[in-house]
Amino acid sequence: MRVAMPIRNGRIAPVFDAARRLLLIDVAQGEERHRRETTLPPDPFLTKRPDALRKLKVDVLICGGISRLLARAVSRERLTVISWVAGSAESVLEAYLTGRLLVASRAMPGCQVRWSGPHILPARGCAGAKKRARAEARSQG
Repeated sequence: MRVAMPIRNGRIAPVFDAARRLLLIDVAQGEERHRRETTLPPDPFLTKRPDALRKLKVDVLICGGISRLLARAVSRERLTVISWVAGSAESVLEAYLTGRLLVASRAMPGCQVRWSGPHILPARGCAGAKKRARAEARSQG
């Protein structure tokens, strides 16, 4: 499985739509096997981003903010999209690999996410992400 994270200065880029660098991590049996960075091609109308992810064989996109239009286009490529995530690329990857990514401390300020099948798409406000994270924390112990 290949995980992609748009990055800027070692952190998850705040907006995938404007990101220039992508960290690609190959994961097998819950462990990192290989990683590399690549540059996303210039795409002022965001029409090439979904195709670029498909060509890179990305299975999971973990990103900060993402426009609804681009989130839906990327989802049509059969990728799992986990958006509105903040933090260092290393801590986000570790949280993802250990199943602890979707907690309030990883949510971008002022955001809410909602589940849509295997995808997490942007919605309004921050309360939903924090509420779900609190429920997950209570269920884990």
